[in-house]
Amino acid sequence: MRILTWGLLSILIIDATSIQSQTSKSSTTYFARAKERYAKGLLDDAIADYTTAIAFEPSYAPFYNSRGIVLFTKGEADKAVADYDKAIEIDPEFAEAYNNRGTARFSQGKVEEAIIDYNRAIEIDPDYAEAYYNRGNARFMQRDLTASIADYDRAVEIKPRYVFAYNNRGIAYFTLRDTKAAILNYNRAIQIDPMYAEAYANRGLAHLFLGKAAAADKDFEQCFKLNPVLRPSVQKRVDEINRLRLLKQ
Repeated sequence: MRILTWGLLSILIIDATSIQSQTSKSSTTYFARAKERYAKGLLDDAIADYTTAIAFEPSYAPFYNSRGIVLFTKGEADKAVADYDKAIEIDPEFAEAYNNRGTARFSQGKVEEAIIDYNRAIEIDPDYAEAYYNRGNARFMQRDLTASIADYDRAVEIKPRYVFAYNNRGIAYFTLRDTKAAILNYNRAIQIDPMYAEAYANRGLAHLFLGKAAAADKDFEQCFKLNPVLRPSVQKRVDEINRLRLLKQ
């Protein structure tokens, strides 16, 4: 069961400085401006610039990958997948494009297809932490919790400060009712990022499940201080845990 926000599904964007020697000055100019516009939330303008860059360099895979990212951010997953498809067609070893296509397919509920893409990304780059993290999320959705935890394990082995992986591994352990292991993971997430509201909420739920009301209330207070928007979803989970505990009495 997904307790709260899983954290960010990783979507990568290629740094323009890494491509300038391989593309024309005009295309890199539009590419760089597209990145700036994307960062400012000017999604349609960013797409226009990526499209122009593609017109200059129609066989350069990272341009399609980057436009796919913006399309996905707009909620246009089908169009994003089409761009990732093109990027992969041009460069079959483009690990980021497989990861990003997996993310788009995951958002469409195509979990099996997403896992195939994450598998391919990992095959190309065995140290690709984000692909392990994303595959862990997909396996969690399949209720394959042992495999999910194994993927989070690998993600934090590669990136020891991968805060979202610790949080999600905690959720997986909590789902297995290994509450102590869950709390250890939430502790680590909070240690890395003391402003991570979801980790406080999840740790509070674990404390509540153990009957540690004071510790739970302290975590919830900090969660709501950092992100008041989470209050309704946390309260819903609190009510569910309280009902479960009453049934066990």
